[in-house]
Amino acid sequence: MNNLTLWIYSIELTAKLSISLLFFCGLIILSILCIAIDRDFTQQEKENKISKRIKRISAFLLIIFLIPSKKTMYAMLGVNVINKIVENERIDSITQKSILLLEKKIDNLLK
Repeated sequence: MNNLTLWIYSIELTAKLSISLLFFCGLIILSILCIAIDRDFTQQEKENKISKRIKRISAFLLIIFLIPSKKTMYAMLGVNVINKIVENERIDSITQKSILLLEKKIDNLLK
């Protein structure tokens, strides 16, 4: 992975952050309210259930948050492929030869 790939991924995470936090808070509040309303549990059981649900919701949302979108994955793949092409010596030599050939053809046409 190169720096540009990390930047693309960071931008994706930043864009998801506000929505994820809002969704996380909503789920936690809803979960707490559902457990608090239920009278069948003791206070200790309610606290244990709330704690377990918060952990599960946190793990689930963290996984969703860290997985990039399809568009971002394609952008990251494209950056990596282009980087490999640029670093390839064979491609570099072909590119330089192509430029020399074009320059010679242009010079011949201008004469």
